[in-house]
Amino acid sequence: MLMAFTFPNRNPFSSSFVRPGAVRFLSPMGKTELPDLKSIVHPGSRWQIIGPHGSGKSTFVVSLQERLQSADFIVHHHVLHSGNGTLSLVDPRSNARPDVVIVDGLEQLSRWSQWKLVRQLRRMSVTLVATAHCDLGYPTLYRTSVSLELLRAVVASLVVELPESLQVEAVTDELTLQNLLLKHGSNVREILFELYDVWESARFAAHV
Repeated sequence: MLMAFTFPNRNPFSSSFVRPGAVRFLSPMGKTELPDLKSIVHPGSRWQIIGPHGSGKSTFVVSLQERLQSADFIVHHHVLHSGNGTLSLVDPRSNARPDVVIVDGLEQLSRWSQWKLVRQLRRMSVTLVATAHCDLGYPTLYRTSVSLELLRAVVASLVVELPESLQVEAVTDELTLQNLLLKHGSNVREILFELYDVWESARFAAHV
C-alpha cells in the first residue's frame, strides 16, 4: 500500500486528471499505439473500436480524433449514453461536411437506426468510426484490453509530476494493482476511482 509521506493537496486520481483526453492513450504494453490514418479514412468506410466498459475506448477515440484533426480531417464526434437511442448528424459546431464521424456508444442505437446511419454516411462518402462493447460486424480498428503493465503505465503518467518517493510507491506496489485488476477486471476507470480513495486514505494517515 501507499506509505506515509508528505502528500501534496492535489490528488492525481481526481476525475479532472483521469477523464478521456486528460489521460493519453496507451496500449496494453504501456506504449502509445495508434493506427496509420491513411488506412482508416476512405469514403464510406466503417470501423469499430470494441472492448469492455472502462477499458479505454473513449480515451483511444480522443487520441484518434486529435490525430485526424491535426492531419486536417474534419471530424464530428458524437457520444451516446444508455437510453440515448437517437443521433443527429448535424453538428452545430461545424457547417462543414465531415470526413469522419465518430460515434462513441453506437450500440445504443437500434439495429435499424445503425443501418440507416451507415447508409447515410456511405452516400455522403464519410468514414464511420464507432465504439461498442460488442462486435458490430464492422472491421475492427482497435480492440481494447487491460494488462498489469498498462495499469502501471497509466498510474505512472498520473503521478509523474509528484516527488519521486511518491511516484515509486504508487507505481511499484504490485499487490495493490493486482488486487484492483482482480476486483474490477478491465475497468480501468473504476480502478482509478478506487485509487483516488486509496490516495486520500494514505494522505489522511500521513497527517495523523
